[in-house]
Amino acid sequence: MAVQRLTELQDALQNQLNLTQKIQDIQNKLDDEQYVLSSQQYRALDDQLQHLRDEVNQYRDMVDQLQGEQISLLNREKDVTIKAESSDAARWESNISDSRAANLQLKLQQCMSDCDTLQLRVEDANQALGVVY
Repeated sequence: MAVQRLTELQDALQNQLNLTQKIQDIQNKLDDEQYVLSSQQYRALDDQLQHLRDEVNQYRDMVDQLQGEQISLLNREKDVTIKAESSDAARWESNISDSRAANLQLKLQQCMSDCDTLQLRVEDANQALGVVY
């Protein structure tokens, strides 16, 4: 029985030595940078990383383009606002001018009426005095 146990221990020790050697081989492979860089998992992750970098650059370009469009739209909005304000000011000045013109027209009519009245008075006064033109 002791011999059997010794054999089992030797087998277990040999198994442990084999596993230790396998672990050492795997450790050596992991320590070897070229092995890691050429591994399928690393290449897959590297491809995925490159794809994600390309997407980031694409989105960055889109953001830059949209920011340019936003600036352009803000400038157009500012121009439209300035034109609208200018139009409002012109409309206000036009209304004031129309109002002044209407007032001047009334004053002109009143002056013409006063002139006609004065002319009639002068004619009446001249007739009363006997002056003929």
